[in-house]
Amino acid sequence: MLGYRPRQLVRQHVACLLGISREESARIRPSRVNWTTNVFPLVDASMDRSDCEALLRRHAIPIPFRSACVFCPYHSDDYWRQLRKKFPQEWQRAVEFDRAIRDMSSTGVRSPAYLHRTCTPLELVDLGNDGGAKDVFGKDCEGLCGV
Repeated sequence: MLGYRPRQLVRQHVACLLGISREESARIRPSRVNWTTNVFPLVDASMDRSDCEALLRRHAIPIPFRSACVFCPYHSDDYWRQLRKKFPQEWQRAVEFDRAIRDMSSTGVRSPAYLHRTCTPLELVDLGNDGGAKDVFGKDCEGLCGV
């Protein structure tokens, strides 16, 4: 976006505004490049997700779906249902990823791998209810799990 070619020295300094809210402050990290400063305006304004949602409602802006890795094995059935219904392209990416990881024998994993905790292909899982499954991250992900 700055117009530089690959490996060209960046001579400008930019601020990268990141939409991390107050309850996600554990995700705050400095930039890894010296020409960028990460800025966290929602944390600076002491706004949590509910504050952000209220602001969006006041301005008649739709509430966005929570961001998360599409391939996260810790998603609840509710998350998968919403992804399938509201974001069919992302759902398809998750289904394709789930298929792709089935045979991980080249990495030393002998049993088939699945995204869903039932060890069922994602497109075949009955997402009717969570069956009392515990929500591991309280519907919020730090983005630092390493999966």
